[in-house]
Amino acid sequence: QYLESVFLEMALASIGKTEVDNALFLKIDQAIIKGHLDQNVYMLFIVNAMNITTTYNQLEKANSIYSISLSLVSENIYPVIQCNYLQALGRLKNYEFKTNESKEIYQKAMKLADPKHPRYKRLITNYGSMLASEGQLLKLSENELEVFNLPVEGIGACQTITAKIT
Repeated sequence: QYLESVFLEMALASIGKTEVDNALFLKIDQAIIKGHLDQNVYMLFIVNAMNITTTYNQLEKANSIYSISLSLVSENIYPVIQCNYLQALGRLKNYEFKTNESKEIYQKAMKLADPKHPRYKRLITNYGSMLASEGQLLKLSENELEVFNLPVEGIGACQTITAKIT
């Protein structure tokens, strides 16, 4: 499907394997219009589209994608995807300098997060990064802070985050 091919292009662009240009943004628009039969896959695409457009300061486009996403939010979306969605929205609000709104959205996301889920470390790392940017990392609980002392999975798995918090 078209959406999957654009999804792959976004993933490659986000790790620096391909260039992000207007052609990719147009493909994102077309993929959103075409949609996907699986609501969870479609929402995950929306999350990543919001993230990449936010990262490249395409805030108007990111807000348009957010507007489209409002019709997709439902209890049928997996909780981990809902968390990622809220974090993408929180990130967008942070880029718009709406710090308090961003923080509230991130907190709402973390209330949905399951500490036993394999993606939990990523979710808490995103949340911790937002807090750290404001000098508030110590607002995390001891258990949440432990994530920053664990090996990083995926790319560079042999590296560890060695943030010493005393």
